[in-house]
Amino acid sequence: MLHPLQRPSGTPRRRVLPPGQRPEQRAADGESAEGSRRVNWVWYANVAEPDLPPLMTGRSGRRYAHFLPPGEVPTETADRVAAQADVSLPPQFAQLVRLSDLFMQPVYDLAPRRMVADHAALVGDAAGTVRPHTASGTSKAFGDAAGLAAALQGWTPDTELPARALEIWETQRLGRLVSLAESGLQLAARSTLGIPEGGQFLSVGGP
Repeated sequence: MLHPLQRPSGTPRRRVLPPGQRPEQRAADGESAEGSRRVNWVWYANVAEPDLPPLMTGRSGRRYAHFLPPGEVPTETADRVAAQADVSLPPQFAQLVRLSDLFMQPVYDLAPRRMVADHAALVGDAAGTVRPHTASGTSKAFGDAAGLAAALQGWTPDTELPARALEIWETQRLGRLVSLAESGLQLAARSTLGIPEGGQFLSVGGP
């Protein structure tokens, strides 16, 4: 899985992240034999925003806004990723890249604004996205849901919503989300991701 980072500059800052489980545990049917194991990997890279549309155009000619699915990454792009892996990664990881069915996903920053409106509440990534470097998706969603449950404690559908409790919940969770977003930007910058000092990767017409 390759993640181009939508920011103004860039050669890639490479990160191959180990999966949360052993490869044999990630096999679709539990097989551990050689050739049957699955490994989840991520490669974050800086990509200039003007270069995203051609990169996000699939083999079918369809242009994707948020996710280029497996099977749609053009051969030329896959070859460029593999060539970069050959010169950037240990041979074992470079081989893994070549054996993988790639997909691509831009990383966007979506500033949080509201979490409650009328009879709807947003939790988790629906309320606002943060950089994946924070590894906070599950804990953020759980915290939002637990706090919302506490705010709604004792409420029944035939009564008025506890507006004050929901307002307090929203304020507290938005503060947490803003803090996480800022932390994600700082973590990315330390890896030269999304900053002018970072090199550009997969530029149009580039290597």
